[in-house]
Amino acid sequence: MNAEDPPDSPSNNGSGSTGPFRFGAGNRFGKGRPAGSRAKAVLALDAIGEERAQNIVRALAERAEAGDTRAAELILQRAWPIRKSRPFSIDIGRIETAADATRAHSEVIEAVCSGHLTLDEAEGLSGLLTRHHAALELEEIQARLAALESRGTGS
Repeated sequence: MNAEDPPDSPSNNGSGSTGPFRFGAGNRFGKGRPAGSRAKAVLALDAIGEERAQNIVRALAERAEAGDTRAAELILQRAWPIRKSRPFSIDIGRIETAADATRAHSEVIEAVCSGHLTLDEAEGLSGLLTRHHAALELEEIQARLAALESRGTGS
């Protein structure tokens, strides 16, 4: 707190710090909850869950074996989560120039249109091709710039 700050000034927050910050060094209210600590209610719920989780899973498995399809679905979803993508093969040839990358994009579009790739798969592959295309273009620009610079210094 500065001597010239009035008592109701925003910079006079009683903490000894100046400026608009609420808590300065020497905060008399403590540091708060330690990092990583958890509330008592959460700890109690975790203890209950640990005690009963095995029994719940066992009962669910018994229901699944008895023919309960929803119970079977729940267990199988945990055992084998739904795959977000699948391996696929598409012939796009070698990509050594920016023009090759453009051609490869056309191949991806054709694969989507013919039903060999889903739109999501094509988007992932297209993003990869776009980044590779940009890298190839940069490489080509650098080669052209080096050629221009060597021509300019040689005269």
